[in-house]
Amino acid sequence: MIAPNKYDYNNRRKGLPNGLDGYVSSNREGGMGSDDIYKFKFTPALDVEGYVVDGVNNQMLDSVKVTLYDQVTNTLVAQTITDENGYYRFPVNRKTAYMIEAVRKTHPHKNVFFNTSATPKAQKIMRQDIVLEPVLDLKLLAGLNKIYFDFNKSDIRPDAARELDKVVRVMNNTYPDMIIKLEAHTDPVGSHEYNDNLSERRAKSTYEYLIENGISRDRIISYKGFGKRIPINKCTGKEDCTPEELELNRRTEFPILQIKKGVLASK
Repeated sequence: MIAPNKYDYNNRRKGLPNGLDGYVSSNREGGMGSDDIYKFKFTPALDVEGYVVDGVNNQMLDSVKVTLYDQVTNTLVAQTITDENGYYRFPVNRKTAYMIEAVRKTHPHKNVFFNTSATPKAQKIMRQDIVLEPVLDLKLLAGLNKIYFDFNKSDIRPDAARELDKVVRVMNNTYPDMIIKLEAHTDPVGSHEYNDNLSERRAKSTYEYLIENGISRDRIISYKGFGKRIPINKCTGKEDCTPEELELNRRTEFPILQIKKGVLASK
């Protein structure tokens, strides 16, 4: 049958409300009469859509990379990024098994599986929401840069204040039930006594800044300076370390003890 179009006056077609059936009238040669009526069936296109949400606060997550794979062939079908409302959408085939992978820097990746084989023929949209749990890393959740202190000082510099303001926003706006500890560390240069004292002063000044800027005291269980006792590399001093390796040990940590009320964090 020749498909009708707006310039073809030999054919007329009409779809029924069910979206699956329709009729075509045609007076083309080869028919049974002057105007023949034919019934047709068709299958509408199918899409999968959904929202990606945070498993702790139920906020919609933007900038999530969502990738669609064919489960049988393990081939990539499509990829997109969630919009500001956490929304994504893909066209999919019927009678096909799929896997969706969702990942965000602040949320570990998650795989979701679904199959379109049992989808009713009249259905045009499948809903597949995705829940992602946040990482238990405050530096990642807040997008923190390095927090610097001047040599042998513990004062909060303006650049450090901007970073700590990010911590305040995450704890008060994004995860209001979060509870943390504060830990300050130094590089291995100098004596234990010197570094213990310096890291303790820096931990205290960091704690006081957060309290003064809106974090309640009961949400920071403790603050402590560990000096040079817990390095993150094998540095022992200036003799065997590059400046970059030394700097890695000069850090402030924010271990998360609780991110959701009543649920202790575990790493």
